Amino acid sequence: MSALLVGESVCKYYGGLRAVDDVSFTLGEGEILGLIGPNGAGKTTLFSVAAGSVPATSGRVLLDGKQVSGRSSHRSVHQGICRTHQIVRPFARLSVLENVLVGHHYGRPGSGHGTPLEHAVGILKFIGLADRSHQVPGALTLADRKRLEMARALATGPRVLLLDEVVAGLNPVEGQRLVELIRQIRDRGTSIIMIEHVMPAVMGVSDRVMVLDHGRQIAEGTPEDVVRDPLVIEAYFGRDDDEAGGDGNDPTGEQQDA
Repeated sequence: MSALLVGESVCKYYGGLRAVDDVSFTLGEGEILGLIGPNGAGKTTLFSVAAGSVPATSGRVLLDGKQVSGRSSHRSVHQGICRTHQIVRPFARLSVLENVLVGHHYGRPGSGHGTPLEHAVGILKFIGLADRSHQVPGALTLADRKRLEMARALATGPRVLLLDEVVAGLNPVEGQRLVELIRQIRDRGTSIIMIEHVMPAVMGVSDRVMVLDHGRQIAEGTPEDVVRDPLVIEAYFGRDDDEAGGDGNDPTGEQQDA
């Protein structure tokens, strides 16, 4: 699998705080990479560096071997990297369809099929919101507003989609439907990095998982290997010297903050 997105020794410091500290990663073509870790681990900061909205203190991010970090976020979108946000903020006075058209307007040149309207309608059909295209976002459920957030990102024609906690806050049925949608997006040719609170969701859909703690990468591998890594268990649950190695804790067993 060829590397599409590569992070090389990415660091982001805020004064004396090392939000991201010497993190390297790769994302392959057609791959889903899960990014997890306790609160404050640096996940969203790494996302922001990759998306171009926050400059790295040092290190760089490359797409197809060309540096994309250190530029404005709209230029990253034009190059094929788009992110969603944990707190969705659609344009409240625009319809669902108009929100998606805005994404297309600011997206990667040459992406999409047909006219802008045809492209936006096709995305809404795929995402499951075609019957709500003329509603305003305030009329949607939380699950549908998260779908709209994904639709707006997909309208930009991303090669790499960065998903920030799109399953968090949904009930199990809604969450499972969104996980299936994420698989379908990958199957259509978009590579994905996702941060997620809901461990069963991210572990169930990811090809690989990378774990951050205090800004540093502490583990990477298949979901099965990562959940058994002692450093990962310690990062989530702490170390109890009287029980170390004997309690069978598994970060996927319950919903945890990521």
